[in-house]
Amino acid sequence: MIRSSMIVLAASGVLASLPVSASDADLKALREEVAQMKKTYEQRIESLEKRLVQAESTSTQAKVAADQATTQAARVGEGKANAFNPEIGLVLQGRAKKMKDVEERSVAGYWPAGHDHDGEKRGLSLQHTELMFAANVSPNFRGVARFAVTEDGDVEVEEASFSTLGLGQGFALRGGRFASDIGYQNAQHPHEWDFADASLMQQVLFGAEGYRQDGLQLKWVAPIDFLLVFGAEVGRGATFPGTDRNKNGANAGTIFAKMGGDIDHSNAWQAGLSYLGTRAQERDAHFEDTDALGPNEVQGLFSGKSHTVIADFVWKWAPNGNPQERNF
Repeated sequence: MIRSSMIVLAASGVLASLPVSASDADLKALREEVAQMKKTYEQRIESLEKRLVQAESTSTQAKVAADQATTQAARVGEGKANAFNPEIGLVLQGRAKKMKDVEERSVAGYWPAGHDHDGEKRGLSLQHTELMFAANVSPNFRGVARFAVTEDGDVEVEEASFSTLGLGQGFALRGGRFASDIGYQNAQHPHEWDFADASLMQQVLFGAEGYRQDGLQLKWVAPIDFLLVFGAEVGRGATFPGTDRNKNGANAGTIFAKMGGDIDHSNAWQAGLSYLGTRAQERDAHFEDTDALGPNEVQGLFSGKSHTVIADFVWKWAPNGNPQERNF
């Protein structure tokens, strides 16, 4: 519209410069010509403005479509990364062990609970290698698998389980094969221990690698300032102190409660109480005793119920809460 005003001003200048002697007919014709020029220019300007608005609208729509396509591509790529690039961990754990040469070493007075991977080898040994895979299967579930490879080439599935994410109200569900949460150390894998081997009580009760089973676990964490956890498990109960039985339903059940908290920046504690009930059918064990008359070997079979109650207490100290510097 600015250009139209300039045209009108130019036309007025032309009229002002006309000689006074011009006839009325000439003035009328000139006015009509100027009006026609003005109308033509206004139409062209209006057409250009419409084309400009249409071009801007088309550009905006194209940008929005491009942004949406980029976002969708990123989401697809993220989904593929989660699906095909899980977390992978490899643990190489060796051992140097010095001990007396005693065959079928066991704690006297208890049933032998089995042995760990090459745990009775003296000297240097690879012990076992552990391979771990983990990934979020969906926004609601996470899967974990751990495989142990021994020096002899045997592969054992230590864990293959799923767990819920964000079930709500402090609840969490776990299923598959996993290490039970009874006691304090049992749920930890060997490479997570603070010592080279399991405690004597764990070795007596469940063997050097702890109690694992195929089953389900339900846990509840209280929404309070200190740690308070209650949980229960049902499972197949195929490992010591139970045996694998050809029956429907569960063969073992556990319940546990744990509580703890921080005393100050350097001290923390945790206490727990757990119960495991299972059944055994002809659970065999080999006993060997040595006296003055020579070794006496006995093969034992046990069928019946097994009840285990565990009380645990742990106190941890680390200056200013930094265990990397010092801890006990």
